[in-house]
Amino acid sequence: MDSLAAEARKVGLKWSTARVGDLERGKLSPTLPMLLALCLALGRATGQELRLANLVDIDGQIEVNEKLTAPGGELQGVLKGKSVRFWDRTLSAVGEAAEALPGSVHALRDAFEWERFGLGDERAARKLGLTKEEMFRRSAALWGHNLSTERDKRSGTDASAQKRGQVTRALLDELRRAADGDS
Repeated sequence: MDSLAAEARKVGLKWSTARVGDLERGKLSPTLPMLLALCLALGRATGQELRLANLVDIDGQIEVNEKLTAPGGELQGVLKGKSVRFWDRTLSAVGEAAEALPGSVHALRDAFEWERFGLGDERAARKLGLTKEEMFRRSAALWGHNLSTERDKRSGTDASAQKRGQVTRALLDELRRAADGDS
């Protein structure tokens, strides 16, 4: 670790052995420039020529972010020039839904909609005093999808923030009325 930290400093990374340890434990989210410098530093420290793809030579899954995972081998292929595949956790959600309700188109649709439950949906749920699950169920029952999808459908693709806000407020009113039984 000492030699890697020293080589990392030589290529512009302000790294200590603790920082190397953080990377090894997955506590560091490296940027592409950082990975390039790390690849050079690691090559110098080991005396081997390395490629960026060597950094992800892992048998298991690599968490790219909280919604995106990739098998190490596939990520390595992408770094070698192969196309990016559909890795996100929606695949597992779809698989679980299909197992729970075989043949149910609604379960598959819901799995995809759940993955698209965004910040706007979360804010709306808080305004209504609902959990994420309650908000999802009510939106799906009312429109067949989440609030954000309905907002975008009604306001149009090139709508201003003000227009999206107006539509969101109208949708919140619809959700309130539906909850009160006045739909």
